[in-house]
Amino acid sequence: MIISASRRTDLPRFYARWLLQRLASGFCLVPNPCYPSQVHRVDLRPEAVDAIVFWTRYPQPLLRYLDELQDRGYRFIFQITFNQYPPRYEKNAQSAANVLKAFEQLAARIGRQRIIWRYDPIFFADGLEPDFHLKNLDWIGRQLDGCVERLVISLLDEYRTVRARLHQANCHYQGDPAHQPGVRSFLTDLAFIARDHHFVVSSCAEPEDYTDLGIPPGACIDHELLNRLFGLNLRYKKDPSQRQRCLCTQSRDIGLYQTCPAGCVYCYASNRTEAVLRNYKNHHAESETLI
Repeated sequence: MIISASRRTDLPRFYARWLLQRLASGFCLVPNPCYPSQVHRVDLRPEAVDAIVFWTRYPQPLLRYLDELQDRGYRFIFQITFNQYPPRYEKNAQSAANVLKAFEQLAARIGRQRIIWRYDPIFFADGLEPDFHLKNLDWIGRQLDGCVERLVISLLDEYRTVRARLHQANCHYQGDPAHQPGVRSFLTDLAFIARDHHFVVSSCAEPEDYTDLGIPPGACIDHELLNRLFGLNLRYKKDPSQRQRCLCTQSRDIGLYQTCPAGCVYCYASNRTEAVLRNYKNHHAESETLI
């Protein structure tokens, strides 16, 4: 079983102590996102977990526990979103200097093969014009030289709540980026920059195949990568809980929606501010569930 920790919230940044407590206990309880009264017990014992995929914007709080995780026999990789968008879009983001330092420390500890840089979601608005994205990706790419090998990009998915929040932000959101004029030319330039920095670049669950531009579709939870890194023999099984175009192999997510206080305006997983703050306040590191 692969554990996803987590697409639904930033466990490494905001809930590292809870995560370590649950791994030490060997299980956690996860309510069904659609039917909260249905609570599932997830086996977290090392012998039951093939690998853990950590999703985060800032891995620093988890770094102190890496030796403990490895000593217990856990295998893991990191997916780290680093966009460096203007504060109006990522109001509680860590500074670039702090994130880059965490990348460097993590790479020194576990190797760059186990770290994936995510630049997503990409959309166009005030301060996020195509030229900004290209210059921004080029700058970040230079900083991450030697820290990562793989880059995942994705265009914004227009969930109803996300679209509404962007319009409410009065940021002149341009609409679905996949349908904007010139998006293929933009992605061609983006792929060139990624290759120039020697990244292996792929897309995430895009409706169109951009392989001809140098950006093939990829799997964020990639059984082939995990097999190669850890000598496993995982077989591909599409995750039925993900979007139709998602190529990720099946995993078990242990996070909860509406629990990440990062406050990114484009977030699909934490879009009700009052609920997020209430849930974050009600969190206890000793609990069997996140809240």
